[in-house]
Amino acid sequence: MTTTEEMPVPTTTLEPTALSAADRCDRCGAQAYVQAALPGGSTLLFCKHHGRLYADAMKAKGFDLRGSIDFADVEDSVATTTTED
Repeated sequence: MTTTEEMPVPTTTLEPTALSAADRCDRCGAQAYVQAALPGGSTLLFCKHHGRLYADAMKAKGFDLRGSIDFADVEDSVATTTTED
């Protein structure tokens, strides 16, 4: 009689690498300053503008954000416009 045990599923987690001037934003093509990495290893690159714009949504979805902008106070760094009637 043999027993079956669940085999562990291997996962690959890629560590984010240093960005260079050749790395480009996946949204607009500008120079990338932000890496947004999912636990499964997928990585997106963003410029400073799009990194700040999408930071809250990416954090909520479990992305690990790394780069040369401060994510601690993202909401204050994003400009908002209001119109008065």
